[in-house]
Amino acid sequence: MKKIFLFTLLLIAFGAAKLNAQSPIPSFNVMVYPATRFQESLELTNNCLPSKGKRIMVITVNGTHQGSAVVYVYSLDGLTVFGPYTVNGGQTLFVEIDNRPWGVIVQGNESIIVDVWINEST
Repeated sequence: MKKIFLFTLLLIAFGAAKLNAQSPIPSFNVMVYPATRFQESLELTNNCLPSKGKRIMVITVNGTHQGSAVVYVYSLDGLTVFGPYTVNGGQTLFVEIDNRPWGVIVQGNESIIVDVWINEST
């Protein structure tokens, strides 16, 4: 219950901070500042059979400068929230997820370029 409350507060806070338009998962070379939301397509997820392998959400902050991002990974049903994670420029975050549809919120302390995708293994 605490995580759902925290997630709701985050969405309100990010909304007040001018959360940029939603981007699909996968997305590559997306400029983030101050924050961007990424989501799996519900249509795509609902039309696919559940994966029998692992699913890993992969978030890369491109570059080697001092920029960093705060990242939250959340299920679209609002029941699970992972984070906050801090990811520095040139680093990649890997978060194991299940077969539900997922989203990611990335907040940059300056303009950063981000890649977000899901790696599925069998």
